[in-house]
Amino acid sequence: MSEWWDKQVRRADQLASQANGSKELLTFYAQLLRAQKGIYDYLRSRRDWLPSGDLESDLVVLKNAFPEFLKVVEKCGPASLASEARDLSETETAVLAERLMTYWRSGSDVQFFEKAFLQPYLRWLVESGASPIGRETSLGERYCPFCGGNPQVSFLQNKETTAESGNRDLICATCLSLFAKVACGELDLLLSGPGSSGARNMPDGREQKPGGSTRINRRS
Repeated sequence: MSEWWDKQVRRADQLASQANGSKELLTFYAQLLRAQKGIYDYLRSRRDWLPSGDLESDLVVLKNAFPEFLKVVEKCGPASLASEARDLSETETAVLAERLMTYWRSGSDVQFFEKAFLQPYLRWLVESGASPIGRETSLGERYCPFCGGNPQVSFLQNKETTAESGNRDLICATCLSLFAKVACGELDLLLSGPGSSGARNMPDGREQKPGGSTRINRRS
């Protein structure tokens, strides 16, 4: 939800205000988060439209947000990224679409523009219950069960105020969802805390309930 993006922006602003040598980078990151929130809000506000998970089809809607995203990077980003954003803003739409599709099929964490632009779209896929189509995904407990992305950070959190220990969750670098898995042979048990990809609605549309729903993936 939008509150998630607002929380990230506030945290980035706070860190930027306290930083010295990294202040410029953190200030840019806060502006980048605002641009991503704008993409997310734009997608969520579309009437009578939900993402299909097929990026090639969804680009009809998504591509309209790319120019504003590039403007933010050009204005606020480091010199190298600002220069590339300027060049991309003058690139034909078909070429930009092909870049996004190439990333989608076999993404890399070093493709900044494609990754940063598609993160809000993937986040909305997680929340709307759609699944990514035509994307190469990696299997294994260290990869996101939703999109196959690599984890970008691991953190320990107490989910109950009275707990003496917490659960270690991972944040996906691609779709930004939380995930934790327990693997046993060909089966993956997805632990579904709030905001995680494992907490999506069940296939029949029902919401998961504590003690009543378990999502298990069988590796094919």
